[in-house]
Amino acid sequence: MNTQPTPETDAESFSTAYQGELVYASFARKLEIERDEARFDLDFRRRLGDLQNKTIDDLTAQRDRLAESLRHTVRRINHYEEYKTGNRLFPPDVNAALDFANKALQSLTPSP
Repeated sequence: MNTQPTPETDAESFSTAYQGELVYASFARKLEIERDEARFDLDFRRRLGDLQNKTIDDLTAQRDRLAESLRHTVRRINHYEEYKTGNRLFPPDVNAALDFANKALQSLTPSP
């Protein structure tokens, strides 16, 4: 239970001999409305935070896939450069490397 001072409630409360300290129903309703609005706001902010976290996770995954495709493309281009200088015995498939990079880029492009 919250033990912080409640000056507004204390100012509205009154004591009775039989039931102890009470507040008027109108004041209690006002407090309940404020509580419900605060709960709604908190729930909204939590859901918004969850959505933002999911968006960040999705963007991070996209970035990682793009980085991997670029690393793959660089490896293929380096392989091609080694082939041109005679350091490799078989021809690289540069077109396949470019196709792979283009497909990866297309998969990372947001859909309308």
